[in-house]
Amino acid sequence: MFHLTPQERSVLAGFLTVCLVGSVVHYAFNRDARTLRWVKTAGTKTRPHPPDINTSTAQALDKVPGIGPKTAQNIVEYRARHGPFSSLEALRKVKGVTPRNLVRIQRYYRETWQEF
Repeated sequence: MFHLTPQERSVLAGFLTVCLVGSVVHYAFNRDARTLRWVKTAGTKTRPHPPDINTSTAQALDKVPGIGPKTAQNIVEYRARHGPFSSLEALRKVKGVTPRNLVRIQRYYRETWQEF
């Protein structure tokens, strides 16, 4: 019926392959998104970035587990008098930071401490 050269056949086969793959992708993206688990990203929870001990306000530090409003204010005042903290262990010098609180604070900052 059709007399095609080998080169024309390979071009036609490539074109049909691209059309077939495009149709499959189009169908996958236009289906109901609720059935596609990998498309649902709005419901995923991300961990909030913790406030920086050396720059944050007392209100921001108050949200860290182990730091209450008074301790947060003491941290800000200590930082103003003595400069930035070199490590989390240095927080032990602040009034109101007990060994138990320090463990909770360290646990919270463990993943992001290297940033400051």
